[in-house]
Amino acid sequence: MLIDNEIKILECFFPFLENSYTTKEIEDKSGYSHERAYTILMELSKKDYLLKRKIGKTYLFCVNMKKDFLLPFMHFYTKKKEQFFKSKQISIKNLLNEFIEKISNSDLISVIVFGSFSKGEQTEESDVDVLCVTRKKHDIDKISLSLTHKYNRKITPVVVLAKDFMNIKKDNPVFYENLIKFGVVLYGMEALYKLMYGGKQ
Repeated sequence: MLIDNEIKILECFFPFLENSYTTKEIEDKSGYSHERAYTILMELSKKDYLLKRKIGKTYLFCVNMKKDFLLPFMHFYTKKKEQFFKSKQISIKNLLNEFIEKISNSDLISVIVFGSFSKGEQTEESDVDVLCVTRKKHDIDKISLSLTHKYNRKITPVVVLAKDFMNIKKDNPVFYENLIKFGVVLYGMEALYKLMYGGKQ
């Protein structure tokens, strides 16, 4: 069972779970003191959530992908979602919430904002780029067009089947890296985690 400070430390390994980090890097990411960060890292290593190796006098820590990281994953992306909406106009929040409401069905797995809006680099002319991961493709062009007119902001959905989602990592690694680094998960965090880190939809 993970406790709160352990979840906070594990959040520091997102979004690039394949990377290794020193205690100092985790200190900087978490805001914890050296002693506290080191103690928690060692405890997580004992619990098998982290793997450690020593290079000289320095420990490097990486995640053990055999363990379940759903809680820190959801904490990490929930914070991103909250920060995203705090920095956006209410009309953008309403646009995205209504878009999700109108496209929601049993086939929808996840909705992720990407591109300039997710990076905070949008202008007045920027589209709201949204990746929709689904089990089956549905025509949502009419919905996006209707909402574009209603909110006077173009929303551009890209629909990807669940079975094709992980191919993005291989076929377009730059886009995939930007997606997990800057992407804001608005819907389906748990389902997206299962898709990314083991589990079929």
